[in-house]
Amino acid sequence: MTTDPTVRGVARWRHVHDALVADLATLPVGARLPGEVALAERFAVNRHTVRRALQALAAAGRIRIEHGRGSFVRPDPIRYRLGERVSFTANLADQGRAARRRIEAIETEVAAPEIAGALGLAHGAPVVRAVSLAFADDVPLARSVHHFPAERLPGIAQALVGASGITAAFRALRQAVVHRASTRITSRAADDDEVLALHLAPEAPVLVTEGIDVDACGVVLQRVVTTFAGSRVELVVDHMSEG
Repeated sequence: MTTDPTVRGVARWRHVHDALVADLATLPVGARLPGEVALAERFAVNRHTVRRALQALAAAGRIRIEHGRGSFVRPDPIRYRLGERVSFTANLADQGRAARRRIEAIETEVAAPEIAGALGLAHGAPVVRAVSLAFADDVPLARSVHHFPAERLPGIAQALVGASGITAAFRALRQAVVHRASTRITSRAADDDEVLALHLAPEAPVLVTEGIDVDACGVVLQRVVTTFAGSRVELVVDHMSEG
């Protein structure tokens, strides 16, 4: 790596940015860049200048900045298909990526009005709430909050324990046919929980999907709100799988 001084007439952060772009061409996906202190020493600039250059690279999708861990060479974003049948494992397998889902929490609670309405339940009906974290090649990609109708799916809490994923839990309950009835997509800045879970920079952009899953008869089985790390995924709406 070069230690050339700032080029006259070029903003200091831009010179750092351009030099790092050249470095990225030689580094493998997932490689960790030197820290801000090391880069500041290399380019004889302050850490604010380095941070601005890194933020520009992150905004361009060249690196990902993980809060408290550093900056890493970013792979191409995952093309995540949203259609009538949505499978995290299948989405990643189609792209040669290793998928893993970890259930973080499971609890039974009283359905809030919004949840009851989405699941077609009476206000106050019991629901099972689960939180899961999905990984692509061991990099956190998405955090999901699931709500299931407890009386409609007896045993769902137990099925989720140790399950490899939500689809596996449904199959354990002999719910082999599950369709996505609707998906709503929004975007916003990550909250504190998402920054921590997905290793994001504070207020990094995230994509949020709200999905309703039904059985073969159209009975609602799940409402799931998934937050994707915005720089790591492209959402593709698959119309060919519908109708």
